[in-house]
Order: sequence, then structure tokens, then C-alpha cells
Amino acid sequence: MKLPGVAIARRWCIVALLASVAIACTGTGAGGSPIASTPALPIDAWTPPRLPGQSVECAAVPIDATLHGSPADPAIAWLVDAGSGQRLHALWPHGYAARFDPWLAVVNQSGAVVLHEGDRVTRACFTGSAELYWLDPPFQE
Repeated sequence: MKLPGVAIARRWCIVALLASVAIACTGTGAGGSPIASTPALPIDAWTPPRLPGQSVECAAVPIDATLHGSPADPAIAWLVDAGSGQRLHALWPHGYAARFDPWLAVVNQSGAVVLHEGDRVTRACFTGSAELYWLDPPFQE
């Protein structure tokens, strides 16, 4: 003979177990915020050409742009010019990467966050193109 209370208790245990598995699989806690950091995505790296034995020099130019990014975009991280709204392609030092948790954070070779989504960038290195900038710290002047 089965007791009705036991069957109900079993069902609630199964519901609680499934809810726990669903939360673990989606990676979100009670507030819906991610509980684990996403892996770093590589971003376009570039080193200016130089002669053997010379150090890399940055021909710094003033810009007024904001950092944006999306893991779904092929560029991953880019700048938007404050005056024109034009999207500018950004090149980064080797070893830099982008993390989304859920917003963009650019990390350096050591994993330290150096820029966040929406940060203002006022200094970049000229590459010869008005739409392509090499970002080398410091990013603000």
C-alpha cells in the first residue's frame, strides 16, 4: 500500500532536483546574474613594424571614442567615435583578450582588466588609417 503523502514528497524532491540542475546548467543564481566568468576571447593584435633592435614606438594621437563589444560580432571589441558615431576598428597589444560577464572587459596579458564596456578612450596609436587604431596603454590622457 502506497501512502499519498510519500508520492507527493517524491514529486517535490524531483522538482527541486530538476530546478537545481537547471540553475547549474544556465550558470545563473537567484538574481539571474552569471556566477562564472566567461572564457576570454582573442581580440585583434598588432605590433607596429620596426627595424631590428628598435623599440616599438607609438605615434600617439588624441581621439574621443567609447569602447564597445559583443561576443557575437567578428571584431569582438571596437571603438565608436564620440563626434561622428563612426565605428573604429581597434588593434590591441599581443596577449590582450575580451571577456563578457555579461558586459565587455578587456584584459591584459596578466589577466588584469584594463578597460570596460563604455569606457572613454582618448589616446591611441596612429596606424595610417583614420578608421584603424592601435590601442596601447595608457588609453586615456
